[in-house]
Amino acid sequence: MKNDQKDLYVNEKLKPWRGHNSRRDFHNIMIQILETAKQGIRKTNIMYEVKLTYPQLGRYLDALESTSLIREEQNIWRTTKKGVRLLQTYRECYPFIEETRRAYFSNEKVDKNQTLEIPQSSK
Repeated sequence: MKNDQKDLYVNEKLKPWRGHNSRRDFHNIMIQILETAKQGIRKTNIMYEVKLTYPQLGRYLDALESTSLIREEQNIWRTTKKGVRLLQTYRECYPFIEETRRAYFSNEKVDKNQTLEIPQSSK
């Protein structure tokens, strides 16, 4: 992961999670693509950064473009304002999702009085 992408993952716990079958979830790949394209990047570079095959990346970019989360201009892919809003929302929700995931897979009881801190954007 590039250094400029680390702002999405406020700490090590916020890195994209792989499920029990070690496959990445659709939403994690989508978030990685949007984060990678924030400053503008060529399709091939996205492919290498996110570790997808060319056909896989094409399907993701089609889906993201059709929902106006990313756009292509002169062979450069950029995350749109709508995509940036999605990244901000994801950053806010991720701690709650991760807490629930950990509880599910570890069978640990979650302290109901504990409050989670919402990560702040590095901007």
